[in-house]
Amino acid sequence: MKVAVIGVGRWGRNHVRVLKKLLNKGEIDEIILVDANSATLKKVAKEYMVQKTYKDITEMKNKEKPDAAIIAVPTPLHYRVAVSLLDSIDLLIEKPIAVNIKEALDIVKLVEKEERIVAVGHIERFNPVIATLQERLNEIANPNEISFMSGERVGPGPPSSKSESYLSVAHDLMVHDIDIIVSLLHRLPRRVTATSIKNYGYPHEIEMNSIFEFSKDLHVFLRVSWRSSPTFKKRILSIHTYDKAITIDYILQSIVIERGLAEHQAALDYYGLLAAYKSKSRQEYVVLGSETNEPLLLEDLHFIKCVKRRKKPLVSAVEGYIALKNVLMALKASRTRRWVEIDWNEDFIDYSYVSQDR
Repeated sequence: MKVAVIGVGRWGRNHVRVLKKLLNKGEIDEIILVDANSATLKKVAKEYMVQKTYKDITEMKNKEKPDAAIIAVPTPLHYRVAVSLLDSIDLLIEKPIAVNIKEALDIVKLVEKEERIVAVGHIERFNPVIATLQERLNEIANPNEISFMSGERVGPGPPSSKSESYLSVAHDLMVHDIDIIVSLLHRLPRRVTATSIKNYGYPHEIEMNSIFEFSKDLHVFLRVSWRSSPTFKKRILSIHTYDKAITIDYILQSIVIERGLAEHQAALDYYGLLAAYKSKSRQEYVVLGSETNEPLLLEDLHFIKCVKRRKKPLVSAVEGYIALKNVLMALKASRTRRWVEIDWNEDFIDYSYVSQDR
């Protein structure tokens, strides 16, 4: 099985690294690299001992005829590269799937027409702590009992030298969180409101605070920000029911479950007050990381297996479309400072995901 990596910059290089592991394990037979930057192409090829390299996508496609390709070029190029390959090649497209709704919709329709296997690189789906949460969610908290959810994803923004390759912080970060929320709830939001912050010298939003309404009883708050030092990152997901709070830390790989209060009554003194407000129980689970459960390795291996078995990926082009549409509606809301309705009228959307209560 031949796999091409289109774009071997910062993130594409990581795909090459894990594909090399899969090559050594016999999961694939050959890696091909494509990048317009000769110096970067040569450096990555030498580092991972890849023999076949190309600067031109069409030349690579015609000569090598790869079975699959990973698109890791900057987001503004996703659409152009994807449509040039979908007639004959299965794809993993890095997130977000595209820049706008039209591009994403065209990709979804082309995938259906060509009967291709297409995955979108929402890597957090393969994060071991999220996989553990998915497995245990009904045990920890029935999705129907969830009263509130929030997510916070903060980290340094793009280097100034490469800012033209990036879009908003919502495209870069919020797209992860809304995808995880939808996958956990098995529901789609029906409207959103948001605020945003821009910075002089950068054309797109660098911070977004959004409220997604899934039903009259469930609002989800998401904050994403690039207003951070180069050494500070935070990735948190909170889930509340009426009797417990669950906190997931993506970085520390931990799940903390707090249940109720020790007692709910007036305290005689300050120490009694503190004691009364301690959790009735507190459990913490830490997922042990290893080379074998690295999210990117799991994601690429899953894609390869889907191609071989002609199986729908965990995050298909449709899921990628849904995540992007939610992000774009939040951006629209932040610019109008109003609630924006999210209409799910696409024929490929599962309408059972949309709450009908008003």
